[in-house]
Amino acid sequence: MSSRRPFVSANFALTADGKISTRTGAPAQFSSPEDKRRLLEIRAQADAVLVGHGTVATDRMTMGMPDAALRAERIARGQAEFPVRAIVSGRGRIDPNLRVFSAPGGPIHLFTTSRLARARRLDFERRGTRVHVLPEPLEMSAIVARLQAEEGIRSLVCEGGAQLFRALVEADLLDELHLTWCATVFGGVQAPGLLGPASHQMKTSHAFRLVGFEPGGAGEVFLRYRRISRPSAAAAARTSPAAARGR
Repeated sequence: MSSRRPFVSANFALTADGKISTRTGAPAQFSSPEDKRRLLEIRAQADAVLVGHGTVATDRMTMGMPDAALRAERIARGQAEFPVRAIVSGRGRIDPNLRVFSAPGGPIHLFTTSRLARARRLDFERRGTRVHVLPEPLEMSAIVARLQAEEGIRSLVCEGGAQLFRALVEADLLDELHLTWCATVFGGVQAPGLLGPASHQMKTSHAFRLVGFEPGGAGEVFLRYRRISRPSAAAAARTSPAAARGR
């Protein structure tokens, strides 16, 4: 196993006013079918998908790979047919009957704390979910390292929500960011942005450069950003899965 950590990316759809959801946390269904397809294509490039349990529940996610052609491409590249599914639940209040736990897909890893009741943990494990009980507060570097050690992942993509994305950025683990700007406006200070509520300030800023720009249908624009000004040359030289595969 290489000592170099996995390549970490994130993928989000944003409204024109920078919101990822409404103030009520409604499911993120405001982007086009083209963006939904793009989400699967980005997911297909990664060895693992990382999502917070609130997003999994709200959007009724399976975190799988429903497109047979994309699964075949993964196998041809030497990847597993399905990406590993990693769910983060710091409070441990996650329903074992969520759709993701019965849907076909890759191995499921649940990262949580001692707040998860022992009986519920045993229930998850009986269903085949690998449960990781980590110290509070959950550290994203520990989660990424555990996935690398146990599943050999070289790349993962975060698909929400804002709290999880913020934790990746603050830990300086984010290498690449995919954004879809949508021709929709939600408005309201309570509607969450990419980093959550506007009142929550980050301690430091993180710089990215635009490396991809693609106009889409329905007034959307697909953007790709790469992290710059990293503290080490080794991290700066990290290559994305898409670039490594000549895409």
